[in-house]
Amino acid sequence: MFSVYGIGVKSARGRGVAALRPISKGELLLKVPKSALITTGSLLSRNETLSLALKAHLSHSSTQVFTVCLLYEINKGKASPWHPYFLHLPHSYSILAAFGELETQALKVDYAIWAAQKAVTKAKYEWEQAFTLMKELKLKPPLLTFRAWILATGTISSQCLCFPGIGIDYCFKVSVWMVTSSPKALDLKPNYVRAWANMGISYANQV
Repeated sequence: MFSVYGIGVKSARGRGVAALRPISKGELLLKVPKSALITTGSLLSRNETLSLALKAHLSHSSTQVFTVCLLYEINKGKASPWHPYFLHLPHSYSILAAFGELETQALKVDYAIWAAQKAVTKAKYEWEQAFTLMKELKLKPPLLTFRAWILATGTISSQCLCFPGIGIDYCFKVSVWMVTSSPKALDLKPNYVRAWANMGISYANQV
């Protein structure tokens, strides 16, 4: 499907997906084998230790669970089938939860500053909640840090295909992301996932 769009790095905006030609509504944009997707379910099914540990921490949100699962998989190093993908992940993300005091104050607008501070506070709270679980899973010290947590949550939010009604639970081996709000734009089959265009694009633009 790469005749439809391309993946590249734009100096001003970072990595992204752009249409290479006009796209018609209803045109197939993406077809991904489910075996190439990282999901909470797929990670739990292949690791009994992880599955058992999570049963003692049922109060965690689905996002916290997926973040812990992702860090646990990264912790495996070369033993993980997704190791080549992990090597190409960004080393930082421009998400509010990653903002330091300097970046936050640079926003200048009171509401924007409040939103950034709230995002950081929420991320730290979720990290602290999951810290005991991560220690029980014996993650390496660098993966126990708040910075690692932010990188993992940033990966989830920027590298994912979000299914309506399912939430953020699928992460690609390849560096592609797409968000759609139309249930008709998705086709979930036993062995693969397909994404359809829910609007037309008449010129090269960000998908």
